[in-house]
Amino acid sequence: MSKYQQSALAEADAYEKERKQQAAEKIAQINAEAETKAQTALDEAGAAIQEQRQAVLDTVDTAAIERQVALGQATEAVARLGLTGSGLDAAHQRAAAVTETRRVQTARRTRDEAITALTEALTRREQEIAQERDAAVLAETQDAEQDALKQRNDLMEAAYKAEATENAAKTSAAQSAANKNTSVAQSKASRDETIRQDALKKLLSEEKIHVDVYIDAMKNGWSVEETRRRQVEWTAWRKISGTFVDAYQKQGYDAAIAAMAQYDMTERQLEDICFELNLNIDTVRADIAAKKKKSKEG
Repeated sequence: MSKYQQSALAEADAYEKERKQQAAEKIAQINAEAETKAQTALDEAGAAIQEQRQAVLDTVDTAAIERQVALGQATEAVARLGLTGSGLDAAHQRAAAVTETRRVQTARRTRDEAITALTEALTRREQEIAQERDAAVLAETQDAEQDALKQRNDLMEAAYKAEATENAAKTSAAQSAANKNTSVAQSKASRDETIRQDALKKLLSEEKIHVDVYIDAMKNGWSVEETRRRQVEWTAWRKISGTFVDAYQKQGYDAAIAAMAQYDMTERQLEDICFELNLNIDTVRADIAAKKKKSKEG
């Protein structure tokens, strides 16, 4: 890993840590606000429920007072009629009691319905607050992760570019040095080649090497020492090939093949003797092989 990548990763890690801390603080604020909203909703619902309960108590008290008033009025009326203790008196008392009971029951039913509605509304509000909180927490968490990832990608891309720029500069410098070294080497090689060719020409002009050896030396890049060694080999070969020529001219083709079969010729030497005797090289090669095989079997 390059120094640019290491630096980018360290900076990215630091930013990610900072961004996570920011997200944690924001999430704590979101949770606190949600808790405040939930408590406010609970307090408002509690106050409304208490109002409903108090309304029932007020209704009960009012019904009791009205009953007493009604009973008092009825008692006075009955007394004026001289019917105290009569069935009319009892009927008035029952009517006042029924009226009070119905009014209280209606108030309690209204209270219960109101409390149920308030409780359901509180539950829905609490769910809404929880959903809003969860969505806000998720959004903040994702924002922090995406910010950290984008920052990491941007830093790494910048690191790669810086590394590539540095490598390109190094490569350019190395290439320049290599080109310079190559140029020097080529100049030296050119001088050495000129010297080699001049030396070979001198050997040829002084008849110290045969023209065939000279041609091979020029083509194959032989040094002067190698050319001299090849000239010795060529001279030895010419002495041997001379016996093949002599056998062919005096005794015929089969005698020449028999003589060749006793010597391990190179491909170049085979080409040389076939050219000299104007023979087909494939035929000669096959006949030599057959002769060697027959000699081994015999």
